[in-house]
Amino acid sequence: MVKTLFNIGFDTLETYGGKDHPFIISKLGSVVGPEDMDGIYFYGKMREQLYSTQKKINQTSKYITVLNESAKKLWTTCFGSRDSILIVPGGVDRYVLPPSQDPYPSENKIRCIFAG
Repeated sequence: MVKTLFNIGFDTLETYGGKDHPFIISKLGSVVGPEDMDGIYFYGKMREQLYSTQKKINQTSKYITVLNESAKKLWTTCFGSRDSILIVPGGVDRYVLPPSQDPYPSENKIRCIFAG
């Protein structure tokens, strides 16, 4: 599995020949449309570059994560509906809880843990 962060992460993966990997998860911070739009803070050439990368992400990534329902709606308007668009908010709790007991079963299953 390969996880790319934002458009630049996918562009880097493509530059080094990895965009054909069978299991790419692309995390996006912003979604842009095919033309300049109110409320989207990327315009002109920058928006065109981001949109070009988003088209490639849509064609190759197994899962795509966006920050909110508005971003998902724009994505599906641009590229069509698919089950593999996930909403993964970027915020975290204000206060980190102290360490405690592991909340997950101790069965021998694969875990994916992200801390960062």
